[in-house]
Amino acid sequence: MLQKLEMSLIPETKLPQQTLGAPMPLLINTDTKTILLYYGYGNDDLIVVTWLHSQLALFSPYSSDHPILSEVSHTDGSNFIVHNSPLHAEYQILDSYRHHIMVFHDSIFECMAQDFSAHKSEYSYLETITKIFEQK
Repeated sequence: MLQKLEMSLIPETKLPQQTLGAPMPLLINTDTKTILLYYGYGNDDLIVVTWLHSQLALFSPYSSDHPILSEVSHTDGSNFIVHNSPLHAEYQILDSYRHHIMVFHDSIFECMAQDFSAHKSEYSYLETITKIFEQK
């Protein structure tokens, strides 16, 4: 019989924290990568996060009854990695993929992926989107 592993949330410190006001998150999802743009905390830099080989990426409405976040104390701008996520079994996702959660003011972003990279864009919001779509 398989032992059920206890789920836990670990703060994700490599992701730049999102601004608490209006981070304006934008999701761009293809069959090979997931890209999330949002405004960073403090100086309102535009942050670009890219997850390669993501298996699941979605926004859901912010709710204190979220099945995972209801287990911990969190605030807007919190970012987590979920260990032993129930989504691994539900969607038959490999254990090498991590469940990333970002808590925005009005929504929650979740992504199942192996790893990510994040950087500050040197362009405006519209120019950054254009550059992303120009990439091959």
